[in-house]
Amino acid sequence: GYTVDRLPDDYVDGAPAYTVRVNDPAGGETLFKIRMEDDAVVSVGFDTPRGWHERIYSQFYTNTEGGWVQPGRVRLYYDGVKANEIYWTSFTTGETYDEALFRLED
Repeated sequence: GYTVDRLPDDYVDGAPAYTVRVNDPAGGETLFKIRMEDDAVVSVGFDTPRGWHERIYSQFYTNTEGGWVQPGRVRLYYDGVKANEIYWTSFTTGETYDEALFRLED
């Protein structure tokens, strides 16, 4: 039930990017901007109860050759206004976590 629309190209942080809209069966829409030079997802936008939410990803890095690629910087906006900015300097994969960490407690 999902559909995808190709939208006009754009620029994110000065780099040319493809724009696609993914339409979900419930009527939601998510915009993805994908950097042309390396196919990195550099922007995601979607509606939330707080308004239109956009995330801009940059400063990508990896800890291992051929491994997971992580954005080192994420800028978060609501209705076009910057809410906060996150920087990652390291990450791990393959870790084991207690399942209770991912459950809501009553």
